[in-house]
Amino acid sequence: MEDVAADYQVVLWPSTIESFYIFTSLDDQWLCGPAGLYALNAQSIESVFRMKGIPRRRWPELFEDIRELQAGAMQAMEENRPKKPQ
Repeated sequence: MEDVAADYQVVLWPSTIESFYIFTSLDDQWLCGPAGLYALNAQSIESVFRMKGIPRRRWPELFEDIRELQAGAMQAMEENRPKKPQ
């Protein structure tokens, strides 16, 4: 993550800071198939919620935030994937 952080400036709204930190703590929890990364391991998300002591009533809201961050990350990875020669 440090390599990426050196190249980009990220601005976070106060309401998104917690979700962002949870998302970045899952950086080694991506599921991978023949075409590359395709989703975060949902069981790992729950584990992080538990380890960080996040109240259960907040899980649905934070889970949706994580899904949005995941979708954005997947879109960025797709845009930056090397194109196959035709």
